[in-house]
Amino acid sequence: MSKIADFVNAGLNYANRPKSFRDGDKFEDWVIQGFDKRYFDLLKRTSDSVQNSVRYAVGDRDYDFLMFDKWLKREFAVECKYRSESGTVDLCTPEKFEHYKKVAASVPFFFVLGVGGKPNQPVDVFVIPILKIKYSRFVCGSDFAKRFSLDVDFIYSNHLWSGF
Repeated sequence: MSKIADFVNAGLNYANRPKSFRDGDKFEDWVIQGFDKRYFDLLKRTSDSVQNSVRYAVGDRDYDFLMFDKWLKREFAVECKYRSESGTVDLCTPEKFEHYKKVAASVPFFFVLGVGGKPNQPVDVFVIPILKIKYSRFVCGSDFAKRFSLDVDFIYSNHLWSGF
């Protein structure tokens, strides 16, 4: 197939993806903007679902971003999850949760969970160290959840490491 045909097919694949995939990409874009370039480097970003539909990169199942905190000189992984409804939400499947815990054995690992509103303007945002949760379900309105609630549009080192 020609390069032009590949490009057209990729565009069609992108447009025909489920809404949840498109929302996930929008939320990831929003989250990455929240990590100020002055304080964080983006070391790795996983491929999107269109790229993975051609050939899945095995490493893409580990996290969405690998970041570097310039202030503390620490790498950390971020998995972004957007859910349109609040309450009790599934961060991922229990099997995926166990996989993420294994990843967390080698690099600090955080879920950034956006809830409600729009993917690029969520009502609530939580920055959750995976080692602080036992299950793949998260109760957004709980006292426990409030410990990880983010009330600004930017993520700073103290947001990450204070709950770790």
